[in-house]
Amino acid sequence: MAKLDELLSKLKNYDQIKRAEMLKQIILEHPDYLDRFQRILTIQKEIVRLEYSTGMKQTEAKKAYETELEKLLEEPIISEYLQTLEDINDLVQNITSLFNELLNNENAE
Repeated sequence: MAKLDELLSKLKNYDQIKRAEMLKQIILEHPDYLDRFQRILTIQKEIVRLEYSTGMKQTEAKKAYETELEKLLEEPIISEYLQTLEDINDLVQNITSLFNELLNNENAE
């Protein structure tokens, strides 16, 4: 468990995680960003609801979603935040793969 705690500690101090936290705080302090995120989430939910209830693709709702998303991504803070989250997700996936490999090797021996 000490090794796991050490890894978690290093991850908390990882520059991209610190940057993501800072960007998240900036976003949370700007209600406009939050409103725009909420609009996108509402459109996503509507697309899923309509497709589930009708079984048909919702091209108009998807166009509205893409338009709102493009507007949101024009904001440098938002764009950087989402890219940072993607990078962190990649890191987590790599760590998970490494753990799985190590566990599989341990079980094979």
